[in-house]
Amino acid sequence: MPARARTAIVAATPFLLLPLCWLPTWSVGGAANAPPLLFFAPILLAAVRGRLLPALAVALLSTILAGPLTPHDVDAGIAQRTSDWLVRGLFFVAAAAGVSLAVRRLRRQALHDALTGLPNRALFGEHLAAALARARRSGRSVALAYLDLDDFKLVNDNLGHAAGDRLLTELAERLRATLRETDILARQGGDEFLILLADQDDADAARTAAQKAFNRIRDALDEPFLLDGAELAIGISMGVSVFPQDAGDEETLHRHADASMYRAKATGGGLVLFEPDEAPAPLARLSLAARLRRAVDDGELELHYQPIWDMRGNAIFGMESLVRWRHPHRGLVPPDEFIPVAEQTGVIDALGDWVLEETCRQARVWDDLGLMPGFGLNVSPYQLRRHDFAESAVRRIHAYGLRPQRFVIELTESAWMLDARRTLPVVDALRAGGCVLALDDLGAGYSSLARLLHLPLDVVKVDRQFLAGVPENPDATAVLEAIVRLAVTIDCDVVVEGIETAAQRDAVLAMGGRLGQGYGLGRPVPAGEATALLLEHLLPSRRRDTGQAVAQSN
Repeated sequence: MPARARTAIVAATPFLLLPLCWLPTWSVGGAANAPPLLFFAPILLAAVRGRLLPALAVALLSTILAGPLTPHDVDAGIAQRTSDWLVRGLFFVAAAAGVSLAVRRLRRQALHDALTGLPNRALFGEHLAAALARARRSGRSVALAYLDLDDFKLVNDNLGHAAGDRLLTELAERLRATLRETDILARQGGDEFLILLADQDDADAARTAAQKAFNRIRDALDEPFLLDGAELAIGISMGVSVFPQDAGDEETLHRHADASMYRAKATGGGLVLFEPDEAPAPLARLSLAARLRRAVDDGELELHYQPIWDMRGNAIFGMESLVRWRHPHRGLVPPDEFIPVAEQTGVIDALGDWVLEETCRQARVWDDLGLMPGFGLNVSPYQLRRHDFAESAVRRIHAYGLRPQRFVIELTESAWMLDARRTLPVVDALRAGGCVLALDDLGAGYSSLARLLHLPLDVVKVDRQFLAGVPENPDATAVLEAIVRLAVTIDCDVVVEGIETAAQRDAVLAMGGRLGQGYGLGRPVPAGEATALLLEHLLPSRRRDTGQAVAQSN
């Protein structure tokens, strides 16, 4: 039987029951044979479907058909019978309305997210199933998008879950405002949202619609969120899968969109459209995390060192430690592939401990050669959740007989700008232990300059994006110069990242910048090559005994 026919029969059932409820009165002739409760069956049957108007119609018809329901009513006068009839009618209508509205409220609670008011995955699944059915009949396409917030866990961990809930509520409003009336937005759970773009002409139209939706969402998120006095710039990662080109059923469509979304997160956010080689990504992600845990113990990790140059003295000032994973089958795995996985799965703690331990070990080797460069260490915000992180780091440095003042702890803006109850005490403990604190990639986020002035900073690393157009573009040059001068004003050392040409190096020097880093100055190299660089180019002030060091190296 067609679905529409079944729906019509179910809707008509309460009305079909009414004559049966009235039958005892008609057949026997005694009103007492049709008790009022008998008429509640069709009323409740209509009301439990949650449709108010049909339920009220059944209640009114029940009132009319019931007539006088007791011998007393039959003998009573017209005024009494009318009064009883009105009271009974109001009772029936009130019961129908109350049950119907309660059912509608329960249905909404069951199918909508309590926090944002958006459809939940169950209701979204109904919409998706209907959209796929229409697409199969018409030969059209459907796009499914998975959308995930970048670094949302940091908001919960640092500002609290109440702030995270407010962020999700405001975000849902912004997302809703960017979509068309025909698009379906739902909250999957946590910081994940689903978007359904149905009834597209073909796959190209579906992908174009997804790209346009992403652009509108990105524009809507350009304005930072204000939570507890902190300005937060929220990035998004969005993955899209298209029916029937990428998947022929609902489950596969979900899986492919999820895989694309995680690929977007692994590459720094943005939009990723599904490609066939992404299909195993979720399982591959779990496998990668498990393999990465073993890599820490199996000796598959290695450190490369990128020099930080004192461009005035044309000598090396320090080294930044950069972890590399040499997979036994895949070779060198890019950091932007395994670092996000490490953060998402908790492996980052073991990975970070290994990096610090290996850096200290190599520093001890270089110390024995009389080479004492500074070291830059990238610390994930997730590591700062450990209350003992600072104590553990300083203790490990001292265990190798090293001074913490040579270690620069590099934190990104996302870690600094969240005025965290947990993060700042750990940061303060690092500084109290003697470590140097650096703001990494200044300008990659949305730092408030007013807050920047109050952070316990020693070093500011300017993001490579500010070198684009320098020195050819006067405006770009002026912006970079202003940033360099600001950092100098607040008594911070400045490291300009991404220097690739001699012209860029000269421009930074002319602005008053002294320290630089980039492929134009030196690429990351293994420890052996880094040793040769230090022996030849390390600043004299960073050497203990140059002659002895060279002799020992020979």
